[in-house]
Amino acid sequence: MTSIVKVESNIFLEMDRKDQQQIVAAATGEVIEELVYKVKGKTAISWMGINHISFFMGDIEIDEGVTWERIVMFGDRVYWAATVRARNLKYNLSSLGTAEAPELAETHALDDKKSWAKNEDGSWKMDLRPDQHCRRKALSMAQRNAKRAVIPAAVLKKWLDYFLDLKKAKTSNTGEVVHPPFQPKYVDATITNVKTTEPKKTTKKKKTKKREEVPEEPPEENTQTELSSGKVTLDTVKYNLKAVEVTSDLVGEPYEEDGNIIVEAARALTDAEHYQVFGTLQPMGAKWVEKGYHGLWSMPKRE
Repeated sequence: MTSIVKVESNIFLEMDRKDQQQIVAAATGEVIEELVYKVKGKTAISWMGINHISFFMGDIEIDEGVTWERIVMFGDRVYWAATVRARNLKYNLSSLGTAEAPELAETHALDDKKSWAKNEDGSWKMDLRPDQHCRRKALSMAQRNAKRAVIPAAVLKKWLDYFLDLKKAKTSNTGEVVHPPFQPKYVDATITNVKTTEPKKTTKKKKTKKREEVPEEPPEENTQTELSSGKVTLDTVKYNLKAVEVTSDLVGEPYEEDGNIIVEAARALTDAEHYQVFGTLQPMGAKWVEKGYHGLWSMPKRE
C-alpha cells in the first residue's frame, strides 16, 4: 500500500512540475499548446488546458484577492502558499484552491565545462537556488485547482476526450478536423465588431464593405459566418445544433412561438449536455427558461 501511495504522489508531483514549466513559459511570452499530457500511464489536463476550458465555458471566474502564507514543509524547505476562490456562476458553485511553490528551486549543478554535473551514483547533481517565479507558480496552480473544482466532472471528461483527439489528429497529420464539445460564448461579439469598427469613408465604400461582411445569405458550409451575421431562424438554429452533434435525445425539434425560436430539452440533461446545448444557442441570444417538463431555451427570431 505504501508503494502505491508513493507512486501516486510521484505522478502528481511530476504533473505539477509540468504545469510549473507551462506557467513560467507563458510568463515569458511563449505560446503553450500542450493541453493534456500523460505521466506513467496517467492522463491529466494541463494548466493551460484548464484555462482553455474555463475560457470556453465563460461561467467561471476567480474572486479578487489572494491569501498568501509563507510556510515551512519537508524539514526546512520554505514555501509560498496561495489560496483563491473560484466560482461557477451558472450553477452557483464555489470552491477554494490552494497550492505551494518553494522559494528555492532544484536546479542542475554545473561542472567546470558548464554541463550538467552528476553524482557518483550516476544521478544528476542538483543545487537549490532562489526561484524568482515561486509566487507566480503558487498563484497560478491555486487558480488551476480552484477552477477545476467547479467544473463538473462530465464536462472535464468531454474536454479531456477532445484534447486527446486533437492531439492525435495533429500527430497523424491526416487533416482531420476536431470540434470542441462546446461553443465559446465570445462568438456573439463578432456582431458588435462589424458595426463599431467599420471605417467611415465614402458612402459607396461603406455600403460595399457592409455587403461583404454581413451577407444576406451566409454560406451553408460555414457555421461561424451564420452566427456572425446575426440571423436567427429555424434553419440556422437546426444547423448549428447539428454542427455540434446535439441529437434528438437531448432536445426536441426547434419551433417558432410569438416571434421566438424555442428549443426544449428532451429530458433532464446532465451538466455536460446542458453546456453543449447552451454554449451553442447562447451566441444567438438564447435564454434558459425553467418551463415545461425539462426546461427550454428561447431566442428572438432575426431574419
